[in-house]
Amino acid sequence: MHVPNSIAIIKRVVAIYFDIKVAQIDSRKRTADAVLPRHLAIFLANKLTNNSLNMIARHFAGRDRSTIKNAIRRMTERIAREPDLRNLTEKLESRAAQCLEEERMMMLKRVEHL
Repeated sequence: MHVPNSIAIIKRVVAIYFDIKVAQIDSRKRTADAVLPRHLAIFLANKLTNNSLNMIARHFAGRDRSTIKNAIRRMTERIAREPDLRNLTEKLESRAAQCLEEERMMMLKRVEHL
């Protein structure tokens, strides 16, 4: 079952970890405190959802597909060469996947009670 607000959940998980507001992930700021969380959220949205790059872009303040593709490429390269970032990504991926599964289970329970 598809979780409709999956990208919002992923952004929330990343924002909580970095102790920032989801609005900072969506912002146009290019400061380091905004870029890494945004790129991580984009990377995880691509990895954990079946959404197209265009759909992911719409969920990140209307960015375009090429911006999303570039963020994923940059994160993939950084994760490959930075063990600490790889560990953080795995931790956030696990937490986001857990949250998505919990949301999916809640959706199933609501459907069963109809």
